[in-house]
Amino acid sequence: MADTFKYFVVKDSNRAQRLKALSQQSGAFAGIEAARADTRAGSTRASSELTGIPPELSFNTHELSADDIEGFSKDQAQEPDTEAQGIYLPVAPVLFDALQAIDDPVWDEIVADETAASAESDNWGIKELYAQKSAEFDGSSASVAIIDSGIDKDHQAFAGATRILEDFTGLGDPSDSSGHGTHCLATIAGRGVGGRQIGVAPGVQRLISARVFAKDVQTDTDMVLRALDWCLEQQADVISMSLGFDLVNFMTRLETVFGMPRQAAFARCLLDFQNNIRLFDAFSTKLAAHQADPKKQGTVVVAAAGNGSRRLSARGQHAYAIPATPPASALQSIAVGSLRRVGGKLGVAGYSNGMVSLMGPGSGIVSASWGSESGLTTMSGTSMACPHVAGLAALWWDAVRRGPGKKAAELVKARLIGSARYDRFVEGATEADYGFGLPRAPQGMA
Repeated sequence: MADTFKYFVVKDSNRAQRLKALSQQSGAFAGIEAARADTRAGSTRASSELTGIPPELSFNTHELSADDIEGFSKDQAQEPDTEAQGIYLPVAPVLFDALQAIDDPVWDEIVADETAASAESDNWGIKELYAQKSAEFDGSSASVAIIDSGIDKDHQAFAGATRILEDFTGLGDPSDSSGHGTHCLATIAGRGVGGRQIGVAPGVQRLISARVFAKDVQTDTDMVLRALDWCLEQQADVISMSLGFDLVNFMTRLETVFGMPRQAAFARCLLDFQNNIRLFDAFSTKLAAHQADPKKQGTVVVAAAGNGSRRLSARGQHAYAIPATPPASALQSIAVGSLRRVGGKLGVAGYSNGMVSLMGPGSGIVSASWGSESGLTTMSGTSMACPHVAGLAALWWDAVRRGPGKKAAELVKARLIGSARYDRFVEGATEADYGFGLPRAPQGMA
């Protein structure tokens, strides 16, 4: 394994002006915000709103050896325009790994959910979202992007749509090689297959796929940020990301390359975890600037909350739930947790992380299968819940563009969140687990 690391530096050429403006404002609040801004907290939104001076961000990547990182980071910290810096973290698709599920009751739960869903003729998630095919709202006004493993462009689920594919793995091939991306995009906008509706918004005409995952390729936040930037250039109205930081592999590499003891590697892992959150928050500032631009309508970003929780105790271990992980927890992201059917109600899936924005159907989801023009397969995870909400966002773009008011991403997000309900959840549902609740399609609001 090479002993070099990809290191990012985010700079803001307007930073000095903004700090000066903050320091000239009277009042304790302005002074506190100026002090906070001077700590390079990563997000420039608060100080920008106070001063009216928007950030002018640049994102740079450097290849550094393990020996060079400390000195380089200290030098950058002295630069007056540095907003954030750190080692790019590895990223992995948010897919439930059956190989790690030995004696895990959560896996038993998934098997039961997938067995039930595979035997049915309709997709239960689409029903729960009130997203049955509608002549009025089908996503036809929206462009939808995923950042994932690519797609099988020849699948029947994507027939008739414009498919815009790009590769960020370095392989030069944007097609799917695992099935994860194909399943996710078809859940958002797939056409009917064999008379079965699999896509929440089957009328979407522009499908955008940025491939960041491939076999034997180490995906990192650099690839994801470049893919996000490209999706904005393609004028995506919705971006769906069923992926998350792979901290376990990063910590292992720190121990191997740096020769760090586990405690020191853990501390460094936390530092760069924080730095990468700042990186995504800096990008969120760019997204906010797009939304504020009267010439742009903005982009809704939806991300999977992660599958790191174990809400069912295994082998005598205590059950636990962890919060949503980045990039779902970044500014501007809608973090999505996963639901499963529990009797006649809906409950949080045993693997689903908490502290989310919204919930989506995620366990036992039937969608397009990679490698077959008309094949279907069943998968589970917050990876599957995320595209359900992304599909709803496409439907809400239809509603917003036909209604009064500004046609903007902020209004789409507000309408999407405002559609959420709690009445379908099992007894004892809490905001920590379910966020604002289960959203609905505009055709289900009557």
